Amino acid sequence: AVPLTDFPGDEFLPRWSPDGREIVFYGGSQNSEIMVMPAGGGVPKVLTSSPGRGSIQPSWSPGGLAIAFMTDRRDWRFWLVSRDSVGGAWQQAVPLTDFHCMGPDWAPDGSGVLCDTMRDLVLVSPQGREVWRRDIAATYRLKLISGTSRYSRDGGTIYASGDHRDGRRGVWAIPVAGGTPRLVVAFDDPALANPVGFLSVGPDRLYL
Repeated sequence: AVPLTDFPGDEFLPRWSPDGREIVFYGGSQNSEIMVMPAGGGVPKVLTSSPGRGSIQPSWSPGGLAIAFMTDRRDWRFWLVSRDSVGGAWQQAVPLTDFHCMGPDWAPDGSGVLCDTMRDLVLVSPQGREVWRRDIAATYRLKLISGTSRYSRDGGTIYASGDHRDGRRGVWAIPVAGGTPRLVVAFDDPALANPVGFLSVGPDRLYL
């Protein structure tokens, strides 16, 4: 193991850039800020300036030209920081949503950023426009656990943790094109007090 950072405070949730040359993470000694650094080490570039609790949970766009993140400067909403080319200068962060939303996760084709409101799944374009919104609670009686919604690699399925009104709890596979969600991982082991945690989607398996 080789340390990549050496400044005071904690760092969280490192994410490789799509080309593997950079790492984005959040942290800091006071407010949490979004930072990017070379994967081989170097001085991190601070991309945000956030009052309050700061900015968290950065997510790379598929092309590596944008990073979506959450900030509490406006009640846990999505913001976006972008650049014109890989290796180019980062521009000032701009808001993506004007409503409380948790996530984020990019659609594999880069068409938008996925978030959830516990009731709804929402895809927001990089320009801040709602591409679509699905009322999962009303349609399928499923209450999502905020911040766990993730796209499959092919973009055809959204995996999310949630509670069904019939008492079933676990990870659900929700078809993007429409259709009934399917329970794929049941949270039915009493030895696991809180099995929700983070959800990551690999090519052929889920990681919890």
